[in-house]
Amino acid sequence: MTTPPGPGAAGPTTATGGSGLADHVAGTLCYALGPITGILFFVLDRHRPFVRFHALQAIGITMVWIALSVALAIVGMALAVIPVLGWLADFLLVMGVSLLGFALWIWLMVQAWRGNRWEFPVVGPPVNRIAAQMDNPVPPEQRA
Repeated sequence: MTTPPGPGAAGPTTATGGSGLADHVAGTLCYALGPITGILFFVLDRHRPFVRFHALQAIGITMVWIALSVALAIVGMALAVIPVLGWLADFLLVMGVSLLGFALWIWLMVQAWRGNRWEFPVVGPPVNRIAAQMDNPVPPEQRA
């Protein structure tokens, strides 16, 4: 038995697809292990717009997170030159970004559970565009 999301939820929540899960459950699980579950649900439920959106967004946010981690590592190496204050600043910066990332992860899972298609500002618009193109592919006679 699936539990429907609360009032004001958007999108279908009782449809099941290749995964056999309701939309809001599959959308929530897309974020559970980042790109692993994002790719898994994208492959299993690509015909379900709600799940596809959250799967693509989970993959996109993970790519942004990896780029941010590399940038933080470079900043950390630069700050390591300063004996104590540099290490402290690097620690506080990494902890602050990590807490924000954790809060974003929880927020995205809660939004998916409620049946909402909340777009992360950097990743959401391109993901929405890609998902819409998958809904409306170009007919073969219009290609070329």
